[in-house]
Amino acid sequence: MRGKVEIGDSFVQEYSDMVSQISSEYKRKYPMVEKQDVEQQLWLWFIEHPRKYHQWTTELDNKDSDKLIAKSLRNAAHDYCVKEKANAEGYSPEDIFYYRKD
Repeated sequence: MRGKVEIGDSFVQEYSDMVSQISSEYKRKYPMVEKQDVEQQLWLWFIEHPRKYHQWTTELDNKDSDKLIAKSLRNAAHDYCVKEKANAEGYSPEDIFYYRKD
């Protein structure tokens, strides 16, 4: 298929520690979610964003690509946890408003 980027199995071993650490971090922040559910969402990020993963891991050095991937995984974990907290507490995630410091 044209334009499709494949992700090999090596990324699972390479990022398993990062996925586990980030999911533990968000489990502590959002106790109503299961760590395994957060991990699953983080692994889905790799499947849903193969071009970003491929670009970052081929064009950047390991330190920079790891920072971008970790930030993206944290964003995915945050989005998932906010949605699950809203479901558990009976409100909509769209009801949340974030204020700027200024």
